[in-house]
Amino acid sequence: MSVLTAMALVLLGQRAAKHRSSTRQVIWIPSPFFNERPAGTVIDTVVIHHTSLATLNEVVQRFQNPEFKVSSHYIIDRDGTVVQMVDLSQRAYHAGKSIDVEGRPNVNDFSIGIELVNTGVGAEPYPARQISSLTTLITQLKRKHKIRIVTSHEYVAEPVGRKNDPFAFPWMKLKRLGLKMVYGTKKAPVIVEPQAKMPHV
Repeated sequence: MSVLTAMALVLLGQRAAKHRSSTRQVIWIPSPFFNERPAGTVIDTVVIHHTSLATLNEVVQRFQNPEFKVSSHYIIDRDGTVVQMVDLSQRAYHAGKSIDVEGRPNVNDFSIGIELVNTGVGAEPYPARQISSLTTLITQLKRKHKIRIVTSHEYVAEPVGRKNDPFAFPWMKLKRLGLKMVYGTKKAPVIVEPQAKMPHV
């Protein structure tokens, strides 16, 4: 572990202890695992994952470990702490072999990956602070990018059944974001279209 990473993990612990509000500052801890997005790519999708690992520190270390060579743009801890590990202009290694609801392959090319610290075991709940940070983050991403779809890793992963995350996630809590939501599996998909805005009279 680098000195920079060690210092950042100490900072994580300090900030987690303060239980900050939903307007949290993002903590930057870089992962070396990313590459260039294809030229002209429009970032329009958010892929939500659960980490399987039990703690934020474990996830940060995994995303810096050359044995695994995986990463995500963001990690959100149970208390709402947000860590960014890959610049949004770059392609993180989070979705693997994948095809989205529109038949587009290589979902990493046009998506932002968000990992939620959750073991995915026994329907572990996603705390309110974590959901609050997630909705705040996606709202901010909508302002910077043409985000129109939020989907599960389970849905996009190929072959079907390769992933199940984010397991037992409360998708309806994201409905107010006004985005198309796609989750479940390709064999049993759940697709929630955004509600049309009522015209002003």
